[in-house]
Amino acid sequence: MTVFDIWKSLKKGDIHPVYCLYGKETYLLQETVQRIRQAVVDEETKDFNLSVFDLEEEALDLAVEDAETFPFMGDKRLVVAKNPSFLTAEKKKDKTEHNLGSLEDYIAQPAPYSVFVLLAPYEKLDERKKLTKLLKKHAHMVEAKELNGRETADFITGLAKSEGKLIEREAAEELVILCNASLSAIAQEVKKLSTYIGDRDSITLEDVKKLVARGLEQNIFELINKVVNRKRTEALQIFYDLLKQNEEPIKMMALIANQFRLLMQT
Repeated sequence: MTVFDIWKSLKKGDIHPVYCLYGKETYLLQETVQRIRQAVVDEETKDFNLSVFDLEEEALDLAVEDAETFPFMGDKRLVVAKNPSFLTAEKKKDKTEHNLGSLEDYIAQPAPYSVFVLLAPYEKLDERKKLTKLLKKHAHMVEAKELNGRETADFITGLAKSEGKLIEREAAEELVILCNASLSAIAQEVKKLSTYIGDRDSITLEDVKKLVARGLEQNIFELINKVVNRKRTEALQIFYDLLKQNEEPIKMMALIANQFRLLMQT
């Protein structure tokens, strides 16, 4: 199941008692937890019915016990247990011992008044482990993986739509480049662009070029392009602008050298 599948399910009110969210795309993990929270816990009762446990610091038993506790002044309780490294093949020593049996029992028979979320920011889980097998059998497994081009385009369109706006295809493509395909950066820029265009319906390529700052790597690429085309004044202007933005000169020179090295190999 992808994050987009679960977003659709949550929108329909289809809520499962146990989720295991895993993958390296941090923004998608955080956004999914946020959407589960909005679907499960009222804003007025979140102080009573929302608990977050860091399993690198806290015992798993505490999270399970909390999930077994009746909600207060609300219909549901949400428990988020993050960093369950025991689901991976990695040999990592947490600060506390975990009783995995308590979670195994809970997964098989979860409390009907709670939603339990395991937040695992790891690329892969160890499918040989008993607990992972139980999760695959009883929980909703949701992978937050890096998006391909089409998925990223759909993601940006969805962000714009949530702001009541449209976005041109060329504008979306430019946004991906300028943000180095960082979903969190893209989300921030779409929100900023939506505010900037005011009553207009659609975000244009011109809007993106005007409002979204180039990242360091894009500026270095443009600088090299100016040098190759013997536009020395424009190249120096980009260089001085980067210095004004407090970019590290050593880092800049390393990127410039790397770009020239790549050019020589072509």
